[in-house]
Formats: sequence, structure tokens, C-alpha cells
Amino acid sequence: MTFMNKKYSKKVARCVKILEKDFPSLCPGMSTDRYQVIYIGNIGHTTGYDETSILQLLHLHQAEKGSCQLALFPGKQYSFVQYTDEESANAALKTLTRDACTKEGLHQHSKVYACLVPSMPAVAWPTMHDCPPGLRLLEDFINVEEEHSLMNLIDWETAPSDSHLGGSLKNRSVRHFGYEFEYGSNSIDASCPLLAAPLPTELLAIMDRMVKQGTLQCMPDQITVNRYLPGQGIPAHTDSHGSCGSELASLSLGGPVLMNWTAPSRLLQQQREALSTDLPAADHDEILSPTDTLMGYNMLLPPRSLCVFSGEARCVRDRHKPWPNVRQFIDGLSPGAWLLDVGCGNGKYLGLNASLLQVGCDNSTGLLSIAQGRGHETVLCNCLALPFRDASYDAVICIAVLHHLASPERRMAGLRELVRVLRSSGRGLVYVWALEQTMAHRPSSYLKQKTSKNAANVKTTEAAEMNGTPSLPVHENRTQFVQQDMFVPWKLKAKTSEASTSEIQQVYHRFYHTFRDGELEQMCSNIDDINILKSFYDEGNWCIIFEKK
Repeated sequence: MTFMNKKYSKKVARCVKILEKDFPSLCPGMSTDRYQVIYIGNIGHTTGYDETSILQLLHLHQAEKGSCQLALFPGKQYSFVQYTDEESANAALKTLTRDACTKEGLHQHSKVYACLVPSMPAVAWPTMHDCPPGLRLLEDFINVEEEHSLMNLIDWETAPSDSHLGGSLKNRSVRHFGYEFEYGSNSIDASCPLLAAPLPTELLAIMDRMVKQGTLQCMPDQITVNRYLPGQGIPAHTDSHGSCGSELASLSLGGPVLMNWTAPSRLLQQQREALSTDLPAADHDEILSPTDTLMGYNMLLPPRSLCVFSGEARCVRDRHKPWPNVRQFIDGLSPGAWLLDVGCGNGKYLGLNASLLQVGCDNSTGLLSIAQGRGHETVLCNCLALPFRDASYDAVICIAVLHHLASPERRMAGLRELVRVLRSSGRGLVYVWALEQTMAHRPSSYLKQKTSKNAANVKTTEAAEMNGTPSLPVHENRTQFVQQDMFVPWKLKAKTSEASTSEIQQVYHRFYHTFRDGELEQMCSNIDDINILKSFYDEGNWCIIFEKK
């Protein structure tokens, strides 16, 4: 190691001994070796580093060029960086081993002890930098001068005059322009523009460039600026389906950051179209265990890069956590059992237990295409006529489906179909929306997402009658239910094709039948072939587990 001094080499040797205890087959390389992986012996989980802070260190010392994969280990002091080619790895190693390169943390002047190794350890749970479908990464979309101008755009030391303009959140500071993004309801009120905070002139030219180059179809009309200080990040979350149009754009300034689109098995989404997004905080790193299934994408965002989200990358997303009782039911099935998910959507529950043989069915081709893209077996069908033979599955789940059927007869037929495809001793789990959204004086998560007007509120549709049929009431979102049958509005805001701030808001009314306490149990008791094992209330839903005789 000709570019290392003697004292430094001894420090590296100590780190190598630690590595050899865990991975005896990994023999560190010398300066003449041509490897693509750098072992960093004193930067890892136990020394307070995560992926983002490692990337920041690489960027600070100009060692990030060509890096494509990171690996951290729980309870270990070291990490690995893999590069796309040997030249990039050797150049980065020379940079990291020079005298001026020191690590951040408690010991500010501690050197970074690194060397080349032949490969990434096979048991690592690496972070792959890749784009999910529908995301485009445009590097160097703006120049350095534009970056400096934008970073000086906001006076972060002065609080905004109005709370609607932004403020300090738990893990970041925000400012809104054009419209306020309401975090309580995850929505944007299009009827309340921020007259005191129009879109900044500095950004108008950049957005105009996005449209002219075809990066975006139309000019944005809302901007949220997020400021992350060292050690800050945002946890996994999903964006509201009705807040924006078909595209989102994110411009990264100041330094590299790792953005994760992940759905580990313990975080698979409960409702439609479900990739969650997070920016890991620099003072905490959640490392996957060997039993976790990583279904997602992680990507490095260089400074001045532009991310454009469409399709699966910014698709409709509702809840970002699975119901714990659904997870418990699926985890309790025997290895090799056949599981059917009726109304599977994008396959959100088809990856929770890898030991099962799993099939999902739905009547939405769009959602099924996403599930198929994730490697799941799916079938397009109607839940009232499942295309499976009798007694063909060991377990069946039906989450948030039966409450969309408009008559008692259809709801009963849907339940009978679930029982029909079950084998003897097979079990089923059903979730339906509850009329009672408050239990033991505790509001459901559905009501908690409403920032105001938590009182009961139902209004009538504009069309009083259609073909002589009386209209159903339209429910006010995030409020108490006052009757069982209703329409719930789903708002889709679409931009016009012109490069303007005009928009068209489409409202779709979806039928819901909310179940009273005991109603689902009564339906099950009318089927002689099953025994009710458990009936319970779960966050605004009535749920039941039954077994076929």
C-alpha cells in the first residue's frame, strides 16, 4: 500500500482482523489489486453511520463517483462500498486514505480506515441504487449557480408570518408556495391559494425548462421546499392519492441523499398501490433482518438532480402499514399452504409470508398489472364468481371488498364464494368498514386523519334521481357515518394539456355499505359450513376469522 504511511497501515490491519473474524474468506487487496469493493473498517452501524451519512462522506471527499451499492451490518463497525469499475474503486480508495480525509462523529479527526476487498459479503443486505418503474433521474438538471440561488431563496432563520406558509416539523423545516400542503389530511385545498406566497420567480424559469424539454407535461402550481439538517430525515410514508396530478418532480440541492422506495414484509401497504418513500435520517439506520423481504428500490440522488415521479413511483397510495391482525393471520399459516387474496389490488399482502403458495384476484386490470410486475400470481375476475374449483385453498383473505357490494344478497354471495373455495379446516379472514368509527371513546384512524369538522356530515348528491332511482347520500370524508349505504367521493385532480395552472378536478363516487356491530357475524352464522373462530374490531373495521367444517 504505497500511498499509506506505516501508522495508517497498522490501523487498517486492525480493522482487517475484525473483518476476518466475520468473513475469513475475504482477503483484503493490496495497492496493485484491481477490485471494485472498498471495505471501510471504522464506519458502520455501531459508529453512528447510516447509508445517507456514508454517501455524504463520500461526496465530501470526492469519492462517490462510480459508487453503486452500499452494505451495512447490524451491530458492526464497518461497511462496504461497491463501485461500477476497478478504476473508480481505486481512485476512491486513494481519496479516502489521504491525510485530509477524516470521519464525522465523536472523534472529528479520526482517519477513515479503508482497503480493497475482492467482493461484497454474500450475507450482507445491500442497498441497490435503482429506480422504481415510472421514475426518471436527470442528473445535473440545474447548474451550480442556479443551485446557490435556490439555496439562498428562503430565510430559514425567520419564521413565516402565517402558519399556512410552513414551519418546523419534527424532522425537517418546510415552506409552501402556491398552495399549502396540509399534513394533517395529506391534501391540498385547491380553493385556498396562498396569495402571500406565489411561486418564486427563480423557480418559474426552471419549471418552464421542465415543460419545454418534455420532462413535465404542464407547469406545476404548488411547491413545497423541505430543508433537512444533518441527522434529519423523514420516515416511510405514502402520498395522498388526490392531492396532485399524474406527475411529481423533486429537485435535490446541497448534497447527495438516499431516497428509499421500500416495502419490507413488515411494512407492506394496506390499501391501493403501495410503495412508501423515505429519506433515512443520518443518526439512525434501520437495517433489515435476514427474515425480512425487501420489495422496493433505493436510489442515490446527487446534488442538482431532478426526480420525476409518474406511474408506480407516485401512484395512488392510502395507508402505509398492514393491519397487524392480517399479518398475524398470514404468518400463522403452515409453510406450503395455498393462500387466496380476493380483492388483492396491487398485491400488497401477497409478499408477507414467502413460505406460502399465493394467488391474488381483483377486477382492476391496472392494479393487477402492478401486482404482476412485482412477481405475484394474479387472476382478473369478479369476487361473486371466483374462477377456482371447490375446496382448492387452505386460506383466503378478503380485505375491504364486501362493503363495496350494493345489496345484502350480493354481499352474502361474495361471502359464500370465499367459503366455497376453502378446503375443509381451511380458514378465512374478512375485513369490512364499520358504521361505528369510534370505539370506547377512541376515534378510528380514518377520523384522525381529518383536521377539522369531525362531526357527522352527509350531503345529498347533486343528481337527485337517475332513471327514477332515488339518490344515495354522499359522505363527507373523514367524518362520522350516519347511515349504512352511501357514496364516498374520490377526487382526482388532472392538469390540462396547456402549460398553465389550470386544472380539472374529477370526483368519483364509490359505493360503500358500512357494517353495524354484529352484522358480519350474522352473515357468517347463515352459512352452515363454517364456524366463527374470532370476531373483532380493528381501527374502524369489523373483522372475522372463520373455519370451514
